[in-house]
Amino acid sequence: MRTTLLAAVFLLLTGTAADDESRMLFAVWTIPATANHPASTRIEPIARFRRVAFAPNRVEFTKPPAQNEIIDTYYRPGTKYDVFRGGVKTGTVTMVPTTDFGCEPIERFVERSGDATRGWRSADAVAGKSLGLRRRTSALRAPSPAESRDLLATVRRLFAIKAVPAAALDGIKSQNVIATDLNGDGRLDFIGSFFVRDARDTHNLFAIVMRDPRGTLRADVIRYDRSLNDKDDMSAKNWTLADVEDFDGDGIDEIIVQGHGAEWSWYDILKLKREAEWEVIYSGGGSGC
Repeated sequence: MRTTLLAAVFLLLTGTAADDESRMLFAVWTIPATANHPASTRIEPIARFRRVAFAPNRVEFTKPPAQNEIIDTYYRPGTKYDVFRGGVKTGTVTMVPTTDFGCEPIERFVERSGDATRGWRSADAVAGKSLGLRRRTSALRAPSPAESRDLLATVRRLFAIKAVPAAALDGIKSQNVIATDLNGDGRLDFIGSFFVRDARDTHNLFAIVMRDPRGTLRADVIRYDRSLNDKDDMSAKNWTLADVEDFDGDGIDEIIVQGHGAEWSWYDILKLKREAEWEVIYSGGGSGC
């Protein structure tokens, strides 16, 4: 009996140690083909993460290693990473030999198998090795026409609160909008970025909109940024959705957003801590000029 118990404890501890191993998490984005350029896909680091048994948060995100270490360790030609979106494996990316990269060597071209998300701005998936991501119970999908109308009505109210001129509100545009159940309550929630221009400014809004038990839409997270139209505004920033995953398997999603600055990008990861309260649990990664 004692031998059996010790063996069980050993397996538990060694299994935990294996799961505690740090994993690199990359962002994947594909630029569609144009008349003059073929489609291309790049990756860049988001974070390192590890699952921690017996810890309150169960998953920890830390900054990526130094650029040279990433290039030497993770960007070797032929290295292959699984691509996930919403808990579903959608293909792979393979590192290719190149001397051509973006503003920094930390951005690298890859060959991507599987389809990129149509009409998506910037990163649309994550990639890595042995990520251990589980299929989510609620797929990521575009909102239906009726859902879009309800969501747009909420977004109009949010822009109005930010004193966006009423005459401009009919021109609201959207990017990277999805419908899915974020917290396992069986109700569809929404994430998306929206922008509108008036005579002077561009107004950018990122929102996580949850549906409460009465069916009413409630904006839990609002990030609002404004920039001038008539010049390159170096202070301009905004968020777009990159992916939604359940890294720790607790049934409540982590939301990965890509932050956009004038000449740089970064990634924030949000987690629902309690009803209507989302917290940025990680910020880092990305690249810039």
